[in-house]
Amino acid sequence: MNILTNRIAKIISAVACVVINPSVFAQMQTPKIEDFTVNGIHVVMRQSDNQVVAIGVIIKGGYGYNETNNPYIAKGMADVTTSSGSEKYSKDAFRASKERMVTTITGSGDYYYISYWLRCVKPQLDKSWDMLADVIMHPLYDSVEWRNIRDNEVNDINDRKSSPDRWASFVCDSIYRQSNSRFGRTTEVSDVQGTTLAEMKQFHDMMMQKSRMTIIVVGNISRDEITNKLAEFGALPDGSLPSLANNHFTPPAQSEVFVDNRPKIPTTYVYGLAGAPDRTSQDFWAAKLTSQYLSEKFFEEVRTKRNLSYAPYCYVTGTMHNYRFMLGVSSVLPDSAVGVELTEIKKVQNGDIDKKTFEDEKNVYITNYYEGKMTNLDQAMELSSALRETGDWHDAYKINNILTVTPGDAQRFASKYLHNILYSISGDKSKVTDDKILFN
Repeated sequence: MNILTNRIAKIISAVACVVINPSVFAQMQTPKIEDFTVNGIHVVMRQSDNQVVAIGVIIKGGYGYNETNNPYIAKGMADVTTSSGSEKYSKDAFRASKERMVTTITGSGDYYYISYWLRCVKPQLDKSWDMLADVIMHPLYDSVEWRNIRDNEVNDINDRKSSPDRWASFVCDSIYRQSNSRFGRTTEVSDVQGTTLAEMKQFHDMMMQKSRMTIIVVGNISRDEITNKLAEFGALPDGSLPSLANNHFTPPAQSEVFVDNRPKIPTTYVYGLAGAPDRTSQDFWAAKLTSQYLSEKFFEEVRTKRNLSYAPYCYVTGTMHNYRFMLGVSSVLPDSAVGVELTEIKKVQNGDIDKKTFEDEKNVYITNYYEGKMTNLDQAMELSSALRETGDWHDAYKINNILTVTPGDAQRFASKYLHNILYSISGDKSKVTDDKILFN
């Protein structure tokens, strides 16, 4: 979230505090969800009254399950198939139909899943679903599209180091991932250039099994409607899913500093990383709220009072049981800026917490959450995220847990996790003094 958005959210939250209390939030978090199976395919559906329908087809498997040694193939295949059309809809017809109906059909892939997402208005649902289903079941693999996608991907990889900010982030994440040889691998140019359309087709065909699929639906659609639409998927084999490979990353054992020396750059870019609890932990909500509280304190102390940086920050991020606390700053005086951030962390560890700001941040967090879940597609993706992270879609509606977090919980989280910070820095090495920023 950028700074302006954060400020606006705080203003909105301040107003919301006057008229909204926790009991209202409790009513907002419990929509009616249907969870059922159609021909062996898991379906999670939330009905809504508006005329927008969002549907996700989530397919589990791939690199993270030792089914391929190519970390790029899922992403490449999803990009190519949603750009090439299908047996029933040529590439040009596919694009023209989407534009005419104001329908979006996208695909993405990573180590664990392939995801296809449809967003359309209800009157165009039948045609839009037919297009999505045909792309999933009978995709084309257009060589021109693949060349463009491949070249863009290669250029993006080669550009990693061109931005000092991006490079510092990439290096920090890469060092953190070194503890796991399989999942520590990042996609390189050789992975992309070595991928063929034939391999993508083979990978796609392997993934097309009912046991791997979950359908996420949010919109004005009945159970009978989605059941009928899934009929053609019933011809797929049931299949089975192998076990997930060990995907655990070990948090840093000690605080270290890695500097990409760029003496001609006036601004130094700092990324710091420490461990954090995942979404299944009792400390998760304390971690989320504490990081937001600290981010507010960083802004106040680093930018507002001392003018050391335009955008100091921290947040908790992660996926698939590997979460981490990130802090950062861009500054011409990195030692001073990072030092102020570390002082604020120490205050929380010592229980020196501004209770009013801490309570206000709960309302900011909830406001931001609901602001980010206003569309049917946002809600569908949140259901998918909960299933992915914890295996339970109910976790998509536990936002009110943030209201129960106490300053003591924040202190416990900070004391347990916020140490052994790993730093990746791009900038003038002479401006960085290790002893001033190491934090064990």
